[in-house]
Amino acid sequence: MKNLALSLLFLGLVGGFQSAAAQPVDNGTNENPLVELVAQYTPEQLNQLIAKPQPADIQDLLLLLPDSDFLFYFNFDVAQRKQLLAGETVSNVTLDQSDAANGYLQSGYEGVWEMIAKAEGDGWHIALAESNCGEFCSTVMQKSYLYQDGKLLAQNAATIAGFQDYWPELFIDVEQLTPEQKDSAMQIWKEHGIEGILYRLPRDGQSPIVVYLDAQRYTEAGIPESALREVTENQE
Repeated sequence: MKNLALSLLFLGLVGGFQSAAAQPVDNGTNENPLVELVAQYTPEQLNQLIAKPQPADIQDLLLLLPDSDFLFYFNFDVAQRKQLLAGETVSNVTLDQSDAANGYLQSGYEGVWEMIAKAEGDGWHIALAESNCGEFCSTVMQKSYLYQDGKLLAQNAATIAGFQDYWPELFIDVEQLTPEQKDSAMQIWKEHGIEGILYRLPRDGQSPIVVYLDAQRYTEAGIPESALREVTENQE
């Protein structure tokens, strides 16, 4: 696939979530509709959850997320996530990669779950993505948070790669296609476009998030894979 670099903000599209370990929050008092207060932790709660006054790395941050964020359909609670961080298997699930130095975690069940965390000033920027694969692959979850001073804030302005919307020409180089191939590609996008968008999170703590299409639907319809682009967020 081709790689297309775009100038984007690192934001995330998320819904509303609750954290059983955190204090209840009143989102109605939030003056910025693009930022949602999801959880707020007292120093006592942080000491109980992570045994320190503030999170020091991605492993600590994993324990502060809503239960639904680690494998969307499993809802692993804090105790179960601690078991996974300790190298244990829970419900046939393991934490396949845990790199605190580079702020990267990976797991999965019939797909891939990834989390990255990057320190920014006295806070953290967090992104999550999970895909499931059957005949085709699709994204089932992608979220972005900011964590600072005990507050977990969901970013509602765009996707984790900074897009407010997606369109077919972003991922498909239509100049390479015949009229028939273009018609086929546009029909696939119309029927399955958004659900076929996938994310690849960086493992080195530096590279950008990559967004791409599940190519199989297109190649099966005769669309050359060379006409499909990967899109990266900008980290400026």
